[in-house]
Amino acid sequence: MMNKINIFIIILIIFFIIFLIKKYLTNDDYPPFPIDVVYTWKGEEVTNDIRTSYNNELQYSLRSIYLYAHWVNKIYILMNNKKQPSWIKENDKIIIFEHTDTFPNSSYLPNTNSNAIETTIVNIPGLSEHYIYFNDDIFLGNNGLSKTELETIFPIYLT
Repeated sequence: MMNKINIFIIILIIFFIIFLIKKYLTNDDYPPFPIDVVYTWKGEEVTNDIRTSYNNELQYSLRSIYLYAHWVNKIYILMNNKKQPSWIKENDKIIIFEHTDTFPNSSYLPNTNSNAIETTIVNIPGLSEHYIYFNDDIFLGNNGLSKTELETIFPIYLT
């Protein structure tokens, strides 16, 4: 069970991410390079455990990207199977990959270790050099980030 310090740190990190996003891209400013979003997702499994059951978090998180991060290039969803979620319409922006596409050796599969799965994100074909890793329970809000604010995040690439 998480103690109060861990919960505080997680909340602080979420507020920091929201602050950076709000600060660095507002209006119709786009970054000078493509930025993708990557999700790792278990799927639409509904269980009696509220902690692990699917409650449409990914659907709402994707909506928040659509509303507040229009500058996102592609959205990659990495999951155990390539089963298209029932509520995602076929489109060019959302691309679903399964673990067999990113793990270097199939003997490591099936794998539910999030640390191991996260290390294979860089193996996603077509992933931009710059990407943001989200869990399905991260939501964006407000007006986004301005170009000036984005330059603070990626100063080496923008100067």
